[in-house]
Amino acid sequence: MMCPMTPRVTVRDLAKLAGVHFTTVSMALRNHPRIPAPTRNRIKKLAKKMGYRPDAMLNALSIYRQGTKKPCFQATIAWINAHPARETLYHTALYREYFRGARERAEELGYKLEEFWLGEPGLTQQRLGVILNSRGIQGALVAPLDSHSDMKTMDVVPWRKLSAVSLSFSLRHPQIHTVTASQYRGMRSSLHELRKLGYRRIGFLMDSDLDLRGDHNWQAAFWVDYHSQPREWRVEPFWSPSGQVPKKPFRKWLETQRPDVITPCGAYVADIVRDLGLKVPRDIGLAHHNVDSDIKAFSGMDQCGSRIGASALEYLVDMLNRQECGVPESPKQILIEGHWVRGKTVRKVGPDLSLTRE
Repeated sequence: MMCPMTPRVTVRDLAKLAGVHFTTVSMALRNHPRIPAPTRNRIKKLAKKMGYRPDAMLNALSIYRQGTKKPCFQATIAWINAHPARETLYHTALYREYFRGARERAEELGYKLEEFWLGEPGLTQQRLGVILNSRGIQGALVAPLDSHSDMKTMDVVPWRKLSAVSLSFSLRHPQIHTVTASQYRGMRSSLHELRKLGYRRIGFLMDSDLDLRGDHNWQAAFWVDYHSQPREWRVEPFWSPSGQVPKKPFRKWLETQRPDVITPCGAYVADIVRDLGLKVPRDIGLAHHNVDSDIKAFSGMDQCGSRIGASALEYLVDMLNRQECGVPESPKQILIEGHWVRGKTVRKVGPDLSLTRE
């Protein structure tokens, strides 16, 4: 004999029992900061007592219906640029890709991505909060910060009223959800591909600022590989300050460490290597940490910057739909995988590779 099905408890049922509007119940169950904590707790206890469960099928149907509709304008999302000069953010090709990917995905979903540069005269963090609030802007993407800047914290921004996502590890405080490149796995993949080609003595050339912005993920992957290799294959790293490679110390490093290939390195390293009389990739290989449209001939990792920007925008829109605001208790890190690009600056080498230097 079958038991009669128990009617499902709905949000409207909870609202009637709690003596509030059904939207208040919905917001309380999503921990929306606009609902006072005592009210949230009371409604959550009531929901648990009544055995309330969200209807996954209804949620899926709602998402499907939204996806089949032609996007119309929803709202503006802030792109926060905290670099000392507005344009310096976009000197880095990867960050240009972040912005392009986020903007294109925003337009597809019916949103507008608008830049707010904190170097604008009079635009302090406090003033930014006032502007966002007055314009009803509830979502923000925080672009990577400049390692030369004193701004590593953005505590004054009214995060309590914002859904926000960072695109790098450079924002030290507050800790918010982050969507960025999987730099550790990217470096591991790059090293793996180089060793498959036959390279043994892999030189690690790292910009100190880049390493800091990447939360030391690049060098963490390098040291794991370094200590797993025979001593005769180990190359001590070369640290460069702020994207500059001093030629004299660099030449000495090449002569003493004798790397077969260098990674990660910017396109400018190729010019320096050639100035020293070495041919790429015949004499030495080069692998970039982010191969993009500006350096198509380079070998290395494509970090898929546009995909990262689009993914960050999508996660932010999900937060807006869930009405998830404020600094999270347990920030999430969503890491996007890149892929190896063979390019023309590395080659297949034999086990007896040796570099002759004058």
